[in-house]
Amino acid sequence: MSSVLSGGDWAVILLYLLGVTGLGVVSRLRHRQDADEYLMAKRSMNWFVVALAVFATLFSTISFVSIPGEAYNFGLTMMAVALGQILFVPLGIWLFLRFFFAAPTFSAYEYLEKRYDRNCRRIAAVIFIMIRLFYTGGVFYAAAVIFESLAGWRPEVTDAPDRIDRLNRMLREYALDNGCEWVDFHPGLADADSALDVRYPRDGVHPTSDGFDAMEAILRPYLKRYLR
Repeated sequence: MSSVLSGGDWAVILLYLLGVTGLGVVSRLRHRQDADEYLMAKRSMNWFVVALAVFATLFSTISFVSIPGEAYNFGLTMMAVALGQILFVPLGIWLFLRFFFAAPTFSAYEYLEKRYDRNCRRIAAVIFIMIRLFYTGGVFYAAAVIFESLAGWRPEVTDAPDRIDRLNRMLREYALDNGCEWVDFHPGLADADSALDVRYPRDGVHPTSDGFDAMEAILRPYLKRYLR
């Protein structure tokens, strides 16, 4: 099975993005919300729905790319982090969340302004925004790693055709100097840019069944010549 995104895969991604965007636009046009409803749902939502929503916001590409990699590198050390969350998240909820939920404010930053002053609110908000920007950068980077593999995108390689051509010349010269038959698969597997056609490798290197079929078509005349 090919790991390269097909036209159908891109269509699903596009439809998902359009659907999410359209849902937000329609919701905004049909229903006007005040701050209490937008931020707190007028405190009318079931606790289980709120818990699922909060938990879902913690998932990102980091959850599926970085964390498994860290678990592979550090083993049970990552489990200690997970156990710490199980122990301390309920404590944090018991100590802080109940207070903020009952407070007549929409956010912790509004509370800081009422408790101290506007400058305290601004400083806390700026710190939070900076932390989220770094986190978002990690999320986008992790997503780029996935798409780099699926789309066959290697931004650091800008001269792949030239590298392939130089390597083929070296191999051809070595074969001729040592009296070996030279079979060049590159013309039959290359795309218009002289790079490996994305239809043929399943992971950027190893051929799919279509790749083996293309290689067989190139190799067959040589086999017939020596096996007749």
